[in-house]
Amino acid sequence: MKKYFFALCFLICSTHLFAQKVNVDYNIENIGDGYNLAFRLTMPYAEVKSVTKTWTTFLKQNHAKVKTPKGAINAQNMVINGMSSDSITVFSRITENDNACILTAAFQRKGTYFGPATDSTNTKLISQLLIDIGKNLSREGIQNRSEDAAKALAKKVKEQTDLTKSNQRMSSDNEKMKQEISANEKVITSNTLRLEDLKKEISSQQLLIESIKAKTKEIE
Repeated sequence: MKKYFFALCFLICSTHLFAQKVNVDYNIENIGDGYNLAFRLTMPYAEVKSVTKTWTTFLKQNHAKVKTPKGAINAQNMVINGMSSDSITVFSRITENDNACILTAAFQRKGTYFGPATDSTNTKLISQLLIDIGKNLSREGIQNRSEDAAKALAKKVKEQTDLTKSNQRMSSDNEKMKQEISANEKVITSNTLRLEDLKKEISSQQLLIESIKAKTKEIE
């Protein structure tokens, strides 16, 4: 029964796992200097710590000066390889939602926030960069979860082995104790019979002593 239960759990988890994909969409977000068009990268199973580190490194590798005010990661003078030499200002934040990390980032160049409608070519380039980053982070998150699950499994298997050995040892001890108890009961029965005999023998011996003492008086 347990085997069928675990198999069902694995099937459900696997279906849920592979049904989610790394995705980029575009929304009007409260980011930067108001409500602006932003890229929204969803990364299933990614971890906030890893996403923050990777995203910050990516910004710095593209020549940006990074600042991290509370709840945000902003960059100035960013120049993305493969795009024009015009500097870009990036406003971004990282959040968690439904077992996924979400990177929201708005890219401003020459005072304009660009997206599919305003700069389709560079939007496509940035979207692909984000997708690549997201896939790597999601794979890393899945790998970490897999390793954690494997460690938990190994711990449970060890506990199972230890408990099985403990039960076997105590069962063996119980069997030995049963044999000892049986042997003790036989000795107790034998001793009890001997005690009954000793009562009679002691009584007879006492009578014998009294009889001997009586003969001493006869001599006197």
